[in-house]
Amino acid sequence: MLYKLEDDVDTYYGFFWEDKSHYMAYISSDPLGASWKPPTIHSPGLPRKILKLGPPDFANVSPGMYLMKPHVYEALRPLIEDAGELFQAETSRGPYLLFHVTSEIDCLDRGQSKVSYSDDEQTQVRSVSRYKFREDAIQGSHLFRIPETYKLESFVSQQVKDVAQAEGFTGFFFEKLRFAD
Repeated sequence: MLYKLEDDVDTYYGFFWEDKSHYMAYISSDPLGASWKPPTIHSPGLPRKILKLGPPDFANVSPGMYLMKPHVYEALRPLIEDAGELFQAETSRGPYLLFHVTSEIDCLDRGQSKVSYSDDEQTQVRSVSRYKFREDAIQGSHLFRIPETYKLESFVSQQVKDVAQAEGFTGFFFEKLRFAD
């Protein structure tokens, strides 16, 4: 089972690049390199009820860029470490690690998936509403992106979801995918 990886912004609000121009700048799954330093990340003024919850263990800052507390990364490390690169990040709600997903797998079976195209030649994908992945292509992958959704979505395995839930990590939201029959 695969899930689209999201963060629980309804409960914990969100984190944002202080300079909003960075939001789309880092969508690429190309590695940024060990010397890259994350821009300033902040969480806007929060309502009192959210402040009482404390900072979440996990949050999305832009597509494919996830903030997580060190203990979350350590728990998920065996599953995700090969799927991206890790950076130290300072936020307005304390220190976090920033994980950039660089694993991109061409695994969507377009013929079996429900795909909307932007052109008559069916070369430019507009959206995917039902997914069918080639199992052989994703074998052993626990966190990845696909080229068809312009790297805006990350997908995780059942194992990632199980660890996050078993550990009681906050901030995660796993959207169940609609699979093609």
